[in-house]
Amino acid sequence: MKKITFLLLCLFLVINAKSQILFSEDFDGISGTTAGGAGTYSFPSGWIKVNADNLTPAASVSYVNEAWERREDFNFNVADSCAFSTSWYSPAGTSDDWMWTPLISGISSITELSWNAVTYDPLYQDGYEVRVMVAPTSPTGSTGNIGNMVTNSTIVFSTLAEASSWTSHTVNLSAFAGQSIYIGFRNNTYDKFLLLIDDVVVSNPNNYDATIVSIDTISEYLQIPISQTNQPYTMGAKIKNNGTMPVTNVKLAVDVLNSSFATIFSDTSIAISSLASGVTTHVSLSPYSPNTIGKYYFKYKVIINEADNNASNDTLSNYWGYRKTDSTYARDNGIIISALGIGAGNGGYMGQDFEIMNQVDLTSITLNVSRGYIGKNLAAVIWDMVAGVPNAIIASTDTLVYPNDSAATYTLGIYGPNHAITLNPGRYAVTMVEFDSTLSVSQTSSLHINGRSWVNWPTTPMGGWANAEDFGASFAKAFCIRMNFNACYSISVSTTAVNASCSGCSDGSATATVIGGTGPFTYTWSNGGTTATITNLPTGLYHVTVVDANGCYTTATDSISFSVAINEITNSNIIVYPNPSNGSFNIEIPAVINEISSIEIIDIYGRIIAIDKEKKNKFHFDGIATGVYTLRINSKDAVFIKSIIVQ
Repeated sequence: MKKITFLLLCLFLVINAKSQILFSEDFDGISGTTAGGAGTYSFPSGWIKVNADNLTPAASVSYVNEAWERREDFNFNVADSCAFSTSWYSPAGTSDDWMWTPLISGISSITELSWNAVTYDPLYQDGYEVRVMVAPTSPTGSTGNIGNMVTNSTIVFSTLAEASSWTSHTVNLSAFAGQSIYIGFRNNTYDKFLLLIDDVVVSNPNNYDATIVSIDTISEYLQIPISQTNQPYTMGAKIKNNGTMPVTNVKLAVDVLNSSFATIFSDTSIAISSLASGVTTHVSLSPYSPNTIGKYYFKYKVIINEADNNASNDTLSNYWGYRKTDSTYARDNGIIISALGIGAGNGGYMGQDFEIMNQVDLTSITLNVSRGYIGKNLAAVIWDMVAGVPNAIIASTDTLVYPNDSAATYTLGIYGPNHAITLNPGRYAVTMVEFDSTLSVSQTSSLHINGRSWVNWPTTPMGGWANAEDFGASFAKAFCIRMNFNACYSISVSTTAVNASCSGCSDGSATATVIGGTGPFTYTWSNGGTTATITNLPTGLYHVTVVDANGCYTTATDSISFSVAINEITNSNIIVYPNPSNGSFNIEIPAVINEISSIEIIDIYGRIIAIDKEKKNKFHFDGIATGVYTLRINSKDAVFIKSIIVQ
């Protein structure tokens, strides 16, 4: 297989930090022009930057032309600036890039250093060290020269791989109480990508300070069609007590926001009685299943009994956005970071699987390639799965021809007379076909789930189907391959009725409840009603047609009846034959039904088109349109309803 590496964009987390501050730098609001673009922004004054490795950044990160650069967080929040460092060099090498704070005084036995950090690619995560140098010694390194920065400093934190979502860190500085210090951040990674540091704070901690450290992955899919709504979002977070004292009655609350950032759902966890200083715990919330199309965001907050001395770090928000769609099923976030192909020269398949929860019509496959092959074939196939592995091809898309060699997104219709295939509940794999040219299937930063991406070719060393990550961690990315469904499968309607209070009363009602679809909805009832609920109804059958904003429609029928407890005769005791008929049929009514007042035939619009007050047992219609009608038998104690069909 071959790999093509690009930039990574993924999750945007809003993290607030504030305390009793001795020093703070958020890398925002620095004076100076930004007209020259990335690589030219002013760095905060007083900081010392040392490019001890003196290596040349790769072309894709050439803007990191000093040890550290300040620029926008173009992945998560372009309104926020951060310090950037890279370990991606040409040729490959080990980074040795430093940035030192100005001199910081007032360190005490409770002083803490905190900062936020992230790496942009989960498969190329930079590591780094944090060091402290005590005055009067100051850093002496220079370009290509390490100076005294290692020999005269102490490591207070190190990691081989920073997380790929914004993560907060805290280090106790009590070992340096009573002294003035410099704090240095050192990227010392071999051949990875980008490291970001932000919100560097030196502070004396608060007695009561609960914070949210990280939040859970909501779903393995970033877009879920409304027809597959029985996949609830799972919500939860890790909470840490950053204060010096225990906190009590600890709860996690969440607000679910829609695309207008209006709160549409809230939940609060069961309380944890006490959380000791420095302890981190995970808290789960109730699952949430949105049933309307749109984008959803999740805002978490930690709540404690005590007055939180640092309320600004109590919230953590996921502004990534999970979508409920009318018809698209996607694992990817659309942010292309690499591409993958087989390249064995004898064909093959590459893609990922999806779980179908409810029957649906698959109409097309959307995919992205990082390059094309002009004049060559392009197609995808759909597989059923047995024992968790692709088994047999059950459908294919139309086979197109690449129009050019450029990167592009294509939507391929399902091949066949109906241009669709019905998928029953189960798991299905969608793979691109490698014909005679090496595929270049685009991969994105999220959401890759182990065991869900697939590759196979005749000479594979795996002997058959394997997961992409089986060939190495660098291939563990979501493919930009999506399923598209018939959007009208996503709408249905159910009805509920309130019966009339007597056989001749017009005080019944019927209500239509729409599930799925795209609002606003229009309602057309058989009696002319145009609202979700119709009232003042006599006994009879009532039909409703609901149409959504996409033109998708669905229908339902309900009956308004009347019966009394003393009458044990059911509709099943009344026999209508033949049914269907050509307009002539017989009725057999049990003798125990007394005092029949009339027998009526009602059309789907609620109109009485025939009435028999002589209570004959045979009806005949001339010229009646084919369709479904309601037979209503009115007696002293009850009303009996039967459906009849005229062909």
